[in-house]
Amino acid sequence: MARTEAPTAAPTNLAPNEPVPWQVGVSAPAEQPGTVTISLSARGPLAVDPDGLQVMAAVCARRWVRGACPDGRAEQVLADGPATRLAARPVTVASMPADQQRWVLVSANLLANSTASESADVVVTATGFGDRASANGEVGPLPRTGANLRTPVLAGAGALLCGLLLILTTRRHRTRVTQT
Repeated sequence: MARTEAPTAAPTNLAPNEPVPWQVGVSAPAEQPGTVTISLSARGPLAVDPDGLQVMAAVCARRWVRGACPDGRAEQVLADGPATRLAARPVTVASMPADQQRWVLVSANLLANSTASESADVVVTATGFGDRASANGEVGPLPRTGANLRTPVLAGAGALLCGLLLILTTRRHRTRVTQT
């Protein structure tokens, strides 16, 4: 079972040097002993840009609280760096006995000078007993700011077209009236 949690106010749009945390809880209530492997991958244009998405991951045996592992035994399993290393192939970040749980804290951000305008999916996958469970979070660059002028421009163009048609119709009608 994979359970994902992000702060309710957490944006999916990234700002340079402002990491966005995302945590995924993994547990497998198996009746037989075994191992569950947890991997991290990324896909999308922002993930393959070396100057784009930056990702860090850490693992804790308990749910993260305000970015800290409650038992103090967090293990950073992926140093902060470009997501390109996750785009080529998934990276194993943890293995655990099936009767335990792990919480993976993923932190995503953009470099200070990033001009990225694409998006990416970061995927946490748990594999064990022939089953796979995945949780993904989509991230993108800064949202577009300012007024969205598409609707007013289209409305204006439509009004202009209607006005031109009205003028042409009126001229045709006047021409017909003066000819008769």
